[in-house]
Amino acid sequence: MNLSRYNIKDTLIKLNSFILSEQKKLQGVINEMDALKLTVLIEIAKKFSGLTESNASPDEFQKAIKGILNAIDNSKVVLDSEDQDDLLMEIESLMDIVDLESSGGYLNEWRYGFDPENPSIVNATDEQRVQMLDKFNIEIDKWGDKLEDNGQIKVANLFRNLKQK
Repeated sequence: MNLSRYNIKDTLIKLNSFILSEQKKLQGVINEMDALKLTVLIEIAKKFSGLTESNASPDEFQKAIKGILNAIDNSKVVLDSEDQDDLLMEIESLMDIVDLESSGGYLNEWRYGFDPENPSIVNATDEQRVQMLDKFNIEIDKWGDKLEDNGQIKVANLFRNLKQK
């Protein structure tokens, strides 16, 4: 991912344009979820801009994605599947701007709970698959707890029904 001086300038212009566009959208937003998504996108674009200026490696861009996604998970905000899909597509658009071919599996991990391209999943034994399901069920419980904390008890119970046996 070695960008030439021209490509770096072009990429920075695109990222700055993206940031300005999202900041304008943010000024008129009333919905908390939309504001969160726009804020996340602006933060990623700013991080990508700094990484582009320093001609960072793909790994550094991937770590930036991971950091932002971890921050979302550690917040009390619960994004529904549509919000997650919207955010995922926008992040992929930002990846296209900086010519980043892969998130390193972080987007799949965040959105679906696993990276289907990970060889440890594809070649897993039955015992390993059971362990993965146990981890999945723990994540379901965490999300259920977040929903409950936000007063969404019925939704939390429905969510917990997704647990795998």
